[in-house]
Amino acid sequence: MVKYSKSREGRVFGFGVTHIPTKKSESSKRTVAAANAMKVELGRPLSKNQKRRTHKKLKKLLSLPNPGWDGLITVDPAEFSGAQYSFAPEELLLVDAKDGFVHWLDRANGVFSCIVVPRKLRNVAMNGNNTEVVTAALERLQKIERSNKRGEGQTGESTCNAKYAIFGTKALQRKGLSRSKLQEKCPEEAKILEAWALRLEHLAANLTPSTQLRAIKKAAELVDLCTIEGCTFGGALASSVDYSAPAHVDDDFFLSAHQLNVSGRFGDEEIVQYFCFPSCGFAVALRPGDVILFNPQVHHCLSKKSPAYAEDRVHVTTMYLKTRLVGKNDTSATLTEEEKEYFVMKL
Repeated sequence: MVKYSKSREGRVFGFGVTHIPTKKSESSKRTVAAANAMKVELGRPLSKNQKRRTHKKLKKLLSLPNPGWDGLITVDPAEFSGAQYSFAPEELLLVDAKDGFVHWLDRANGVFSCIVVPRKLRNVAMNGNNTEVVTAALERLQKIERSNKRGEGQTGESTCNAKYAIFGTKALQRKGLSRSKLQEKCPEEAKILEAWALRLEHLAANLTPSTQLRAIKKAAELVDLCTIEGCTFGGALASSVDYSAPAHVDDDFFLSAHQLNVSGRFGDEEIVQYFCFPSCGFAVALRPGDVILFNPQVHHCLSKKSPAYAEDRVHVTTMYLKTRLVGKNDTSATLTEEEKEYFVMKL
């Protein structure tokens, strides 16, 4: 049986985050099987073309600006749990990354805390017109969905009392999964959010090594992963308005993608908010439309929004893959024969 580290640092594997639950339920066994499938796929020899594509992406990443240091700035990142930050927090290095940015926890092994997607790359996939339809769909999501309860230490604050709404697949408090009500009640808006999630996933894939993409695809096929329609690893979108959050970590299975949207202000130069990484010592400036990829098992949070946007509704949305979705959140479901084969592997 594979032995996974119980420490958080030992469970951070870079692009393939693969958080592993410690319980011994069938649901957790399925998650372990998926993680093992990823490790097997990552260990396969690469063809000449695969090596070329992987080298090209890594070269692109290594060319992005960085803060000048790697790793955490503290021995105990937990000391930042629950910390909240005002706009432009003075206690952190403020990074303005219009041309992209990357911070490495372990550069040699590809373990990162965050990657800011360069605006030039983002503008290929997104523009002001599709931002308008997305923000309209997010407003409809606010009206249709209930507010999702977050875990202890993760609950943020919306200054306009907006919901923390989920689109896509979410794990129930009891066993099993559920789909967003928006898909049934407002199919047109649901299609808009599905297309948007797919654009976010394409942006993430553009900066993710090909080996990791093949690995997560194999894991998704193995467990018949429930994702947003058309996505490989985009399990759900979590969205709110005028929202800030305390520093926390998420037990997610893969990297997450975050975008900030303001109706009528796509590409504006005024900074809206900061995405903070307190255990790494910096905060990244976000303007309307900016996209950031982040490692969910590194302490992160959202600052309060800028007074310059006091009259605007600032939509903040994260695409993620909750670990409970991988195991299907069902302890009674038996493993398939292929899942059993991967579960018992000693890697």
